[in-house]
Amino acid sequence: MTLPQFDGVDSILDTLLMEAEKRSFAYQEFLYKLFKHEVKMRDEKSIERRLKQAAFP
Repeated sequence: MTLPQFDGVDSILDTLLMEAEKRSFAYQEFLYKLFKHEVKMRDEKSIERRLKQAAFP
């Protein structure tokens, strides 16, 4: 079994940890924001990759 890769998390983790500490996030809220950012980053990469593959003039 392999663990999932969370490449987008690196860019926001420190900032989100500080925000969570200041605002006293519950674990669920912290994880929700973390995974929401990961999904957004994956969607953006997917769009970029598809546009590149399309090779529009």
